[in-house]
Amino acid sequence: MKPPSNDLESILHSTIKPEYKVDDPRTIRKVFSDVEKTMRLHPPMSEGEWIKTVQMQERSVSVAQGERTASERFVYKEKLGQGAFGIVFKAQDLDIKRNVAIKKPLQCKTAQDKKEFFDEIFLAGQIEHYGTPSIYDVGLDDTGAPYCIMRYIEGESLRDVIQKLQSGDPKMHALYPFHRRGEIIIQVLCVLEAAHQIGVVHRDIKPENILLSPLGEVMLIDWGIALNLKEHDGKDDFCGTPYYMSPEQISREAIDGRSDLYSLSCVFYELLCLKKVVPRIPSLEQLIEVVSSGSTDIVDAVASPHQSYVPSEYKAIIHRGLSKNREDRFTDSAEMLKRLRKIQSGYIDTICHRTFLKGSIFRYLRWLDKNPYPHVYLSYAVVFFLIFSLIGLGFGLGRI
Repeated sequence: MKPPSNDLESILHSTIKPEYKVDDPRTIRKVFSDVEKTMRLHPPMSEGEWIKTVQMQERSVSVAQGERTASERFVYKEKLGQGAFGIVFKAQDLDIKRNVAIKKPLQCKTAQDKKEFFDEIFLAGQIEHYGTPSIYDVGLDDTGAPYCIMRYIEGESLRDVIQKLQSGDPKMHALYPFHRRGEIIIQVLCVLEAAHQIGVVHRDIKPENILLSPLGEVMLIDWGIALNLKEHDGKDDFCGTPYYMSPEQISREAIDGRSDLYSLSCVFYELLCLKKVVPRIPSLEQLIEVVSSGSTDIVDAVASPHQSYVPSEYKAIIHRGLSKNREDRFTDSAEMLKRLRKIQSGYIDTICHRTFLKGSIFRYLRWLDKNPYPHVYLSYAVVFFLIFSLIGLGFGLGRI
């Protein structure tokens, strides 16, 4: 496994901790310098390195049943992923005979590190929704480091799906037509609605943090920098993944749930158009300028060699979600969810000639279903009438 490159592109895909304040003498440039340093100090471990670390230090969970010791209960199988703050392993629970995911902090040297780790777990545990991984247990392992045992989710991230779609994989395009991609966003919105109702903002929505299971489940993971609005409004915090930050988030202003909706709209745009809202940029300053005031290509006008044009009905939802002014966005996740569900059900608002035609056809089909037999006969009668009328018109014009 190759260590991450430390160029600007890699940094802009990294999650930044909410520990930088406006009154901090360090500039935003220094923040990204810190991220570069962290990436160098904690590169992703190779398969051999993490196996050796786990085996030599016996960093197994201190939960035992019967006579089984802590080091015997969990058998580590593979590393699932490594983020800015933690690392997740797949392990087998020998007592319950199932696979689980075990998360540990990347570093845990102080009591504050432990507190931040447990704060993430406790905050995620408050969200009662199937779209967040179930937490089975938390505690300290044999070395005193915190851990969290969660449900293991078989599947792949939305980033993997997007990359395969971008490569033109015909199987993935068959599995993920535009309508299915809309359903994925609906499930994420359901999770956000549950979180926002209790005052929790995710702050780091991106394709890497959305998991898709083979059974069709959609999970929103990594609540490491989630914000409890009952305690803080996020003002002065500079955190998140730059490519998906909202204008108020990247400007270190106070945020609310509408910031998550902006980030999710960025993901939705990328999932449909197979390109980012913000193109590759040469500098951090330009990124901030583009996110704060730049324009976005129209969704249904983006061409791709691997798919047809994006359905126009999604245009209004995405561009409203990407409004620079949060007051112009959806008021909350429930409103955006309602609008998207309406579109998925076929109720399409007329915003162009394409949506007018599709909406008219859907309304006709709904009318047909209300009383099928007489409506079908009536439809035939109208069609035949039009045909004979055209024929008669043709004969009439031919005689002139």
